[in-house]
Amino acid sequence: MISIEEAREIIQNQQFESKSDVISITEIRKNHVLSKDLTAPVDLPLFSNSMMDGYVVGDVKDTYQVVGEIPAGSTDQYTIGAGEAYRIFTGAPLPENALAVVMQEHAARNGDMVSFSSEIIAGQNIRVKGDEVEKGQMVLPKGIVLTPGVIGFLATMGITACEVFSKPVISILSTGDECKPANTVLKHGQIYESNGIMLQKALEENGFEVTQRAHAIDTYEDTKSQIDEMLNTSDVLIVTGGISVGDHDHVGKCIRDLGVQQEIYKIKQKPGKPFYFGRLGNKAVLALPGNPASSLTCLYQYAIPVIKLLSGNQKDEIFPTEISMTLNHQHVKRGDRPEFVRSHYHQQGAKVDILTKQRSSMLHSYALANCLVFLEEGVYELEEGAKVTGYLI
Repeated sequence: MISIEEAREIIQNQQFESKSDVISITEIRKNHVLSKDLTAPVDLPLFSNSMMDGYVVGDVKDTYQVVGEIPAGSTDQYTIGAGEAYRIFTGAPLPENALAVVMQEHAARNGDMVSFSSEIIAGQNIRVKGDEVEKGQMVLPKGIVLTPGVIGFLATMGITACEVFSKPVISILSTGDECKPANTVLKHGQIYESNGIMLQKALEENGFEVTQRAHAIDTYEDTKSQIDEMLNTSDVLIVTGGISVGDHDHVGKCIRDLGVQQEIYKIKQKPGKPFYFGRLGNKAVLALPGNPASSLTCLYQYAIPVIKLLSGNQKDEIFPTEISMTLNHQHVKRGDRPEFVRSHYHQQGAKVDILTKQRSSMLHSYALANCLVFLEEGVYELEEGAKVTGYLI
């Protein structure tokens, strides 16, 4: 059994070969990553233009004759003579010999004459062509996540498609004879299977699609057959349940017999101790505990970071972001393992409530949670107002 820190280090040190695709910017989704450096095809701004509504002048005078208007979107070419001014609007192209734009609040207009109450300074209120980005400049590095801001930036340069790392093909296999589909009439001792759909939706929320989801009964033959089939068609296989050491837990033996090389098995934490991560070449196998709260916690903390690595994310950006929170109440930490406890974070005041009913078999607290609070190992009491570390989910 290894520590949380050791598990993260093992994951962070993995080397995966990622494929690339050219996709339209309209197809970019959460956690798409640029697969090569991108250079600007144009200058930004594309042309020198006015920062605001006002008057553009070409020299310094006491009064100017207004000789016309330049609206935003005008495609005409303008020149400006001595003692002349144009009424100009935000984003409108400037005359080639423009000196400055004076904001309209400082202008006094009398017929076709205008004077200004403020000093005229060369270059004021002008956006100069290429001031933000010059054509041919490297503007986005390989490995940057394509956020809405990035996509908007691409669109301002007229870019309609870019090269991104391909997202891995993901399959989910749930196990357990006791687990039955939701439309089943349950017999005594049976439960509804929830892990598969829960994990799929958590992955989709993080920008990853699940291409196949299946269920295996608790036999070595069926478990191995389904794992083998999914490994042949997937880059990432997530198995939930069957990874412990009980008589009906076949997942560990099956993946070993199929040649998967173990990287992690068992982490000193609660919930989610029996987490497994292995590799078959460039494929990742992630076996999560069968208890649903354990399964989802391990997905957030370890499985999604592995999938992000396969998707080209930078190693220092794959794990959940830590946020400092203030505890709203007293809490007693019991047990010797570190814990990820389901909690509700209040953005106003950055306060957090640790929820009740934290057993690994219980999902009601996950349904009410929007974060996981991390508690270091040991038995201790936290007072109201204590600072804790949390991860938004």
